[in-house]
Amino acid sequence: MKLFFKKFFLFLGCTSILSLILFFSNLSDQYKIAKTYRTSYEKVGWNLHQVQTNAALLESAVIFFGDSRTQGNVNDSVLTSGGLKSVNFGVNHRGPDLEWYFTKRVHEVATPCLCVFTNTIPHGGIHKMSPLVISPLEYLEAIDRNLGISWLLNYSPYKIAFSIGHRAGNLFSGNSITNPDFQRFGQVPESDFIRHHLNTPAQIEKSKEVPEVDYARKLWRNFLRQHYFFGTQNELLRRKSMDLCNQSIIIPMPSFGTPPEGDIYGEYKIELQSICNNSDLWFDNGHLNQSGAKKFTSEILLPILKDKFSCDSLEKQL
Repeated sequence: MKLFFKKFFLFLGCTSILSLILFFSNLSDQYKIAKTYRTSYEKVGWNLHQVQTNAALLESAVIFFGDSRTQGNVNDSVLTSGGLKSVNFGVNHRGPDLEWYFTKRVHEVATPCLCVFTNTIPHGGIHKMSPLVISPLEYLEAIDRNLGISWLLNYSPYKIAFSIGHRAGNLFSGNSITNPDFQRFGQVPESDFIRHHLNTPAQIEKSKEVPEVDYARKLWRNFLRQHYFFGTQNELLRRKSMDLCNQSIIIPMPSFGTPPEGDIYGEYKIELQSICNNSDLWFDNGHLNQSGAKKFTSEILLPILKDKFSCDSLEKQL
């Protein structure tokens, strides 16, 4: 029996040390790009690729941070051609931690003119790609060393799994992609997103359905997110993200039939209401289609941003 316990504790100790090594391992940007390439989170790789290779694109630009609604609704090509140099850094799925990470990475290589955040109430849990992208030490920096047991349980298994994949890739040369075929601009319309990542017409139609809501489960998840994931850390992360920027604003995204509250849209509220009520401009309840994104960007976002601030002077006017 003593021999059994000796072997057991030896195994447990070795496993714990190995897990700690993997937990604190740094993952290369090339691995992160390769891991998300041609997946529903390809924008993670696109963002990192711009930070690595295209700092000139980010310098003195208007950069948008947010979730899939930002990713699809904000057409940075339209803004740029309209005289407002812009880059869409939106990524599918919400997460204040990923917003903070990309805001930090952008400011390591460039000085944006304006940072635009589009989630008024940040999601309570960690982003699904955070274990791949954000290291434990960066988390400690982000939320003032105030990490809970729930964060550890949600983050650790995935981080360790990604670290194993990273080390295996180092052995078999699978951690990088030579010349990834990324698009020029950051907007990914929801229709394109669905077309690339769902294979059959039936899957595409099913993706458009409004799922039935299990209210008990929803209430429980919201309770956990508020009290055990990040809770009040959401606002801390948002504040830290905005503090990195010379200028920063929050512009909430509209939904079908529901213009966002607040004064930022000002005199354009009537036009925004028209867009929100026009079903031909929407892919689903939360995402504009390509025509809707172009209309929203050119007729609402572009004039608001041009009227409200100057990139030349970097004087905050909002």
